[in-house]
Amino acid sequence: MRILAAVAHYFDVDGIRRGDFGSYQRENFISRSVIVDRTITLLNESLAEFSMNFNIQVFGIENQYTRRPDVILDVADPRHIPYATIDAMYKKINQYDYFLFVEDDIELSPKTIIELMEINQHLDLHETIIPNRLEYLNGTAFCVDMIAMPGFKNGVKIVERHILAQSINPHSGFMFLSRDKFARAYALKVNSQPKIIIGDFMASALANIHSSLDVYRSIPTASSLSVVHQDSWSARMESIGHLKENSLSRLIDESRETEREILSGL
Repeated sequence: MRILAAVAHYFDVDGIRRGDFGSYQRENFISRSVIVDRTITLLNESLAEFSMNFNIQVFGIENQYTRRPDVILDVADPRHIPYATIDAMYKKINQYDYFLFVEDDIELSPKTIIELMEINQHLDLHETIIPNRLEYLNGTAFCVDMIAMPGFKNGVKIVERHILAQSINPHSGFMFLSRDKFARAYALKVNSQPKIIIGDFMASALANIHSSLDVYRSIPTASSLSVVHQDSWSARMESIGHLKENSLSRLIDESRETEREILSGL
């Protein structure tokens, strides 16, 4: 079994802050390098833990990176890197059995990889699972993507001891699809060119490739099948006024209450 693991990477060297992807929290080159290198190191350790045959490739553009990309993309706008990365991955559809896409600020663990693989084996061709992307407030974990776009669709199932619920938000900075699912999802995606669907271009690229799939998350989101977001979306939203003071705690409480209602109905 061969896995292509793609890291979509961008660093705003020029400081012109062109859009969402790769433009936030860039205090300096060194601090960003630490985050990106940690993402790649943990990804390598997670895949190597199970002696998988894998290939980690960094996708990016010339002169705008902290770690030189293995694959240089031809894009006019760096915000389009996520879309272009998925396109480039698809060109290798016959070379790999699984395709993993990860944003360059995600902490991954071996446990998450193996659980994703186990669960995917029990899901239908039109279904997939994404991990919960966690941030922390006063030391307590919460799923940031359930704050950015809260709610679940109808449909709950139990697979490999995990309670899975269909998420409205298909974004977690992550995609993990078998060859057959990736081929189907790519053929049925909504947009063939970069376009904002939800949030920014990173969220939209992942929403686009997942558009034909039923996307599940494991609940409770703060304590099961997760990755860690090294950047802080919530802090960024507060800094630009999109989250008012003390509203984050309320939103977290509301999200947890929704999950408790789902669990109580089982």
